[in-house]
Amino acid sequence: MTRDEKMNLAASMEDAVADVMADRVTHAIEIFKNRYDVDKAHIVSGGGVAANLTIKSCLTHLTATHNMIFTAPPAYLCTDNGAMIAWAGIERLSRGWVSAMDAKARPRWPLEDLKEG
Repeated sequence: MTRDEKMNLAASMEDAVADVMADRVTHAIEIFKNRYDVDKAHIVSGGGVAANLTIKSCLTHLTATHNMIFTAPPAYLCTDNGAMIAWAGIERLSRGWVSAMDAKARPRWPLEDLKEG
């Protein structure tokens, strides 16, 4: 396989992943909008999704078409889990959301168990 063929294969894979993510996020937005009455909502991403410019661009466009906001940390924070956790903490603290720090560590935490704020 030539270098150009490898680059084309990688770009095609990246586009396919972006298309699938857009499809899944669109479905999630439809469910969200049917359940909640909000003026402006956010889609938040992190990690490799937030660092990938193709996917990030796709999600930014998608959320804008649904009158939503796409939020992601700066790319340089997206490759280090500790940095991503710290960024999430800074965002929460800036909103006045403080935890009692009494949660027990769990390897899996179902989304249904999470509370707002």
